[in-house]
Amino acid sequence: GAYRWYVLALFTLTSAFSVADRLVFGILVQDIKAEFDLSDFELGLLGGLAFSLIYVLAGFPAARLADRSTRKNIVAAAISFWSLMTAVCGMATGFWTLFLAPMLFIIHNWKGFAGAAAICLGSFAAIWFLWFRHQPKENFYQ
Repeated sequence: GAYRWYVLALFTLTSAFSVADRLVFGILVQDIKAEFDLSDFELGLLGGLAFSLIYVLAGFPAARLADRSTRKNIVAAAISFWSLMTAVCGMATGFWTLFLAPMLFIIHNWKGFAGAAAICLGSFAAIWFLWFRHQPKENFYQ
């Protein structure tokens, strides 16, 4: 009943903070460039490769882990590590620390997302199935 909506709201709030955390780099890119004396190439690596490469590589193992482990523990560990890596990113001293810290952050962020998605799907699967089952089929095949 109400607990699954609480869990959904909690994961939605966590996801909103995760998205905001990723957007901070884009907002502060000129300040980061000036602070660490970075080239445009290095900024491109930080904003593009560092995020996209890890998102691609970490997604499948994280989803597998979410299917085979205790999901709430995965989510708790991912949020804890996310907080730690946010602090590490704040203590960055140059390009390599700015490059590696978010990569570690993203790996654990993916684990948390996969676990949260699995928990929400498990909580709402019956509702979705019943809704989908009673919909006219022509709505889905147009």
